[in-house]
Amino acid sequence: RVELVDEKLVRLMQKAGLVELQFGVESGSERIRKDIIHKNFSTYHLENAYKICRKLGIHSNAFIMMGFPTETKEDLLSTKRLCLKLPIDIIGIHFTTIMPGSVLYDMSLKEKKISSDYWNKYALGETLNQPLYIPNGISKKYMEKVRLSTYKSFYFNPRFIWNRFVFDINHPQALLDDFKVAVSLLQRGNTGRGGEHGQ
Repeated sequence: RVELVDEKLVRLMQKAGLVELQFGVESGSERIRKDIIHKNFSTYHLENAYKICRKLGIHSNAFIMMGFPTETKEDLLSTKRLCLKLPIDIIGIHFTTIMPGSVLYDMSLKEKKISSDYWNKYALGETLNQPLYIPNGISKKYMEKVRLSTYKSFYFNPRFIWNRFVFDINHPQALLDDFKVAVSLLQRGNTGRGGEHGQ
């Protein structure tokens, strides 16, 4: 968690062999983070954590979610701007999935976004996709558009390409992994297939 990170702690972890930190950033909107998902860290905490990682040469990941209750188009664009602003090495963006037993599940039932027998149908194989939470006033198509735009802006940024090149040169296994990913993406492009959460 970004609010628990300071330079002294990361230096100690680095001495113990730490090479990468992954943070649940979730959203670029402080309102979403604090009022909706109750992750009480500020944008300052985010900036500080990633700056420490960059300073010490720790590889950093960010896990991003789209599709929170009350989320607006502006909130989604705030998330995109944050991804491009912070010195992050890797981002992964996923849509919020409605899971049984969660507060979001109960909320989705009340909002009639899902039916009470949905998970029975899923367990029996009558439906193949887990339900996503699509906020009121936003379409899944719009969320997909913002996610794709964020990925393109992030991964085709010269800063990312250069930093990744330097990282790969210093980490042969990462270079091999990136090569495998590139081959996989080329193969998917040739066959017209692609996963929803692919990067």
